[in-house]
Amino acid sequence: MIVLYYMEETEKLKPRLQFLVTIALFFPIILEYLFKQGGTSDLEVNKMILLWGLEIAILICCYILLECTKRWESQKIFNLTNCFLFVNMFSFSVVLFIFAAMQNTGYISYIYLYVFGTAFPSVLAIPTILFILLTVNIFLPENKKNWVYHKI
Repeated sequence: MIVLYYMEETEKLKPRLQFLVTIALFFPIILEYLFKQGGTSDLEVNKMILLWGLEIAILICCYILLECTKRWESQKIFNLTNCFLFVNMFSFSVVLFIFAAMQNTGYISYIYLYVFGTAFPSVLAIPTILFILLTVNIFLPENKKNWVYHKI
């Protein structure tokens, strides 16, 4: 019965991660449009799109790891994963809003700059943190009593 509980929790996270993968897949197209409207060179736009491919790959790996998750070794890992998914979805919306505001007005205030400076790094870093959390969850031993500790 406990295994079913864990499976139900994993099923709650899958739509959120699927939504993030979808946003990440379409994000380069939106960026290309916004940057070309702003007069950015094609070389810079292509570099950004290629670098964004790494972000897409990490999110897809997170989805694969979530599919492999049979149970959650720790409720804290589940809660952190859930929290990071929400923060990443929110950060994507903030980044898209600020990109659109910058391209349409040509002016950005310090408040927008500060919010963008916190939201964009979180969009880039959170999938890596999710990947680490899901990897730790999968590779934690089932029976923690069998862990061997060595004193140094």
